[in-house]
Amino acid sequence: MVDLIGRQNNVGFTYFGDKLRTSRKLLHASLGTAARNEWKPMIEEGCVDVMKLLADKPEYWKTHVKLHVASLVVRFTYGGELTEEYVDMAEEINLDTGMALQPGWIVDSLPLLKYLPDWLPGMHFKRWALAARLRFERCTQEPYDATRLSVLDGTAPPSFVARHLTSILNRSSSSEEEILMHTAGSVYGAGTDTSWVMCNVWSMTHDPEIYDNVEVFNPDRHLSGTVKDPRQFTFGFGRRSCPGIHFANAETFMFIACVLYLFKIGPAGEIPPLSYTPTFTSQPNTFECQFELRDAALKELLYASV
Repeated sequence: MVDLIGRQNNVGFTYFGDKLRTSRKLLHASLGTAARNEWKPMIEEGCVDVMKLLADKPEYWKTHVKLHVASLVVRFTYGGELTEEYVDMAEEINLDTGMALQPGWIVDSLPLLKYLPDWLPGMHFKRWALAARLRFERCTQEPYDATRLSVLDGTAPPSFVARHLTSILNRSSSSEEEILMHTAGSVYGAGTDTSWVMCNVWSMTHDPEIYDNVEVFNPDRHLSGTVKDPRQFTFGFGRRSCPGIHFANAETFMFIACVLYLFKIGPAGEIPPLSYTPTFTSQPNTFECQFELRDAALKELLYASV
């Protein structure tokens, strides 16, 4: 079903081979430590922006954080500003992907069914897959085309696509350009939703032989430096490891450092029991909390920052 909705072109689903190697080479060139000076200022600026939003309207913290991450990814990938239309479109294809990965699709058991006409009884999955495929292609094509035009007319801001597209156009390589387009389209889903490495990370982080009192939230356990660093496995393994690990770690560190410096965070009312969504990639259910500035003067300091 994943192939039917067009996600086989996504880096997370691409079979190992030349195409995947090319995609990962492009990503490593822009996301690796050698490129840190290119994206570090963008992360710092983005963190200042979201801190201002949290200071002004803390009750919308979930929206602020979500759009902050999405905005960073879009700016890094395409060099443009995040639009509401793109957010909605990208969320739809993430939902489509989760739906396609759910077990029970008859075509996954009987692949020959994908060759039958759409109008036959029982072929509703093909009609749904076509609609999902069109959404995915639009979400991949439109921002890439916009960046491509700006590269051609010399107005493109720095971005992942702009960085690699210039050399590809000079070589007149249509196959490389298609790989670049799909690689860029893969970045947003990985950055804002999740990666699709289905290893049992939960089991690794809840192994009582590695971590004491695994059900207790205790960040202090990592201060001694003797406990296994979870970043060694949360970003995947080998050729399927996340190429954005350095970008993600830098952004997460910067965001958490800024939040803890500026705000006191507490529960908004009674703390709900821990529960998770029943989706393919399970996440904690929504909860409410309060952000309060540690000092009123910090807001002036925040707005005085560049």
